[in-house]
Amino acid sequence: MNKFRNTAIALVILVLLNVYILTNLKKEEKLPEPDMVFSDIASPIERIELQYPEGDSLEFKKNEKNDWEMTFPYHFKAAEYKVDDMLDSLESLNYIQSVKASPEEQKDFGFGQGPFKVVFNTKEKERSIELGFRTFDNRNYYAKASDTDEILVINEMFISHFERDPLGYKDLEVAAFDKDEIKTISLVGNDVSFEVNKKDDTFEISLKKYNKEVPYVHKEAHELIQELTYFAAGRWINLNVKDFSLYGLEKPIYKLTIKGKDKTVNINIGRFENVWYGRIAQNPEVFEVTSYIFTLLDKLEKKEEKLPPEEIDK
Repeated sequence: MNKFRNTAIALVILVLLNVYILTNLKKEEKLPEPDMVFSDIASPIERIELQYPEGDSLEFKKNEKNDWEMTFPYHFKAAEYKVDDMLDSLESLNYIQSVKASPEEQKDFGFGQGPFKVVFNTKEKERSIELGFRTFDNRNYYAKASDTDEILVINEMFISHFERDPLGYKDLEVAAFDKDEIKTISLVGNDVSFEVNKKDDTFEISLKKYNKEVPYVHKEAHELIQELTYFAAGRWINLNVKDFSLYGLEKPIYKLTIKGKDKTVNINIGRFENVWYGRIAQNPEVFEVTSYIFTLLDKLEKKEEKLPPEEIDK
């Protein structure tokens, strides 16, 4: 009996010991909290400025509607996902290590010669982080932040969240309509036309080639309608074009007209060196048009199935 009791006690002790070891191992395996560059951003960021060593800069601000705009060197609505990417990178930025350096020694870290400096404002204060040279292993950057006198080492991926080309921040939306508000869509080219008329809850579709009605593929037609009703630029090219012949827009190949209940949008589309470009009416801004629209247009005509010769002879 005593032997059984001793064995049971030994088993209980062994179980408790295993629980203790596992619990403490888990505690030891818990990763330490990252060292944040800006640990107490108390309120939302309202302004961001990117400053480059060459002297140029980009500035973004929230407007009265709480939307982000680029305010310099252009003035336009900024793409929300682009600004969110910058905000997230600043608010979650951590450093790998810190290095103590005197003001004289800091000159050796390349500040004023690095990729850029970011200055941002909340209601409380202005803060900044400036990047210098790459580290000796070429994997990270030295950085100087407003919240510390020490030199920080940050991951090189930080710079991927900031784009230098100001047009890269412009919202790609060119024209957007809800299907409920569409009245007509007309895409007319030299030898093809795609016409859509909304009647009640259905689209009446017409495809013509050389002024002759041709059958169309239902799936591609409705996919093309979707692409045209939310017309997005592939990327913005130039906001103040003087010579439209450089983009094939002095004599457009296609003219797209979308009529809604409250607005009409006219887009001219041209081609130059195998790239499609677009322009809204007489607007001086030119954008690249995604070629997928023309891929759908090419697939739109319903081809007649031709039987092989051996089948025709039967």
